[in-house]
Amino acid sequence: MIGRNSRKIRDLAPPVQVGAAADARGAFPIRRVAGSARSHGRLIAVVSFLRQRGLALVALATALGCAPQGATPLPEPPALRPDRIDVDTAGITVMGGTPLFGQPGAVTPGAVVQATNLDDTSAPVSVTAGADGAFGITANAAVGNEVRLIPRLGTTRGEPLDVGIRENDLALVERHGCIELDPGAVLVVAPGTTALTVRNGCADPALIGTPRARLGLSDFSFGEELPLTLEAGESAPLRIDFEPTVSGEREDVLFFEVEVASERRRYAVTVVHDG
Repeated sequence: MIGRNSRKIRDLAPPVQVGAAADARGAFPIRRVAGSARSHGRLIAVVSFLRQRGLALVALATALGCAPQGATPLPEPPALRPDRIDVDTAGITVMGGTPLFGQPGAVTPGAVVQATNLDDTSAPVSVTAGADGAFGITANAAVGNEVRLIPRLGTTRGEPLDVGIRENDLALVERHGCIELDPGAVLVVAPGTTALTVRNGCADPALIGTPRARLGLSDFSFGEELPLTLEAGESAPLRIDFEPTVSGEREDVLFFEVEVASERRRYAVTVVHDG
């Protein structure tokens, strides 16, 4: 249970409701009826025709990428709800170790939530959410630090949530809403080169600064495309090279600053290899 000293992230848009999957069996029931042998033969022929037509439609839907009724849909990436993330203000310190809480429904049930301090090189910590989507985790962070929360189910990661720890509450980290990162702020890489596209959707030019790495792992190196200026509507790829030096999972955070209309914001991209 959240203590009375807890504080939520405020003034956020309501979550999007996701519809439930259909649960129809998709089978053709056969009902026995009275009649002559010829009638039974005609009935069997009709049922056979319907079965073949139904299987053909299922095959067509599969070929077109549509899931037929009763099929198991592809899993959605786990997601965090900012309006259900709290901090216990009694536990906030200036030395590190801040307790964060997720109320029921804060994250996809059973997801692993990882917390990383973006302002130092301390090790990330993680916890598995309960069946109700609630969790509690003590981040290696203090007042003034930014913490990145990433939900994960297996090897599928959701979009990160970046929060700043203040003396009495949490605050969402502000960034330019018109700067787009493709495929996103979490990039899963394989050995070789991967491209992260930065797009300027702002009305003003955007100055993209020189990147740096949180840990500086030798496994990762970053292309020399930056710094550069993107005019309105322009985009550019940022090359990320990964050559593993050891086996297993590897993770680092790529930082670069973006300045638009004299306002500078820090962007963070988590780069991970699952091994």
